[in-house]
Amino acid sequence: MNDLEEYLSGELLQVVEEWIKYNGSKSIFLPYLRYIKEHQYVYQVTLSNRKALPIKKSFQPLLEHLIFPLCRTAQITDEEELLYYNVYFQSGITMVLKCWIENGCKKSDEEMNVILMNCVPMISECQRTIDVSENI
Repeated sequence: MNDLEEYLSGELLQVVEEWIKYNGSKSIFLPYLRYIKEHQYVYQVTLSNRKALPIKKSFQPLLEHLIFPLCRTAQITDEEELLYYNVYFQSGITMVLKCWIENGCKKSDEEMNVILMNCVPMISECQRTIDVSENI
């Protein structure tokens, strides 16, 4: 099972990098969603044996092309602080994907892309929240 997970993770990373090469970061969640949906049986089996999806390795392009640029725009540049945002978004995205898989991937890739993309702008709200809380 570990070998299969390692293989899928590597292949997913290649799919995502290929997507970025031709599409940029536009709809960057779509290659993840399409790949996971195509291999949902394996991911369901993985989830029955573990609590997490074997996709952490393939998150790097997502972080580099979406999360970290948004952090920089929100003036979040401290390396340690970026680590916490990284963990937060990886965990959140993973749990959304887990829920989607457990529900048989009933929502379309496009619907899930919208849901995930709607979760991401919270980074820009983080700086405002920090500023407000410091004044309290």
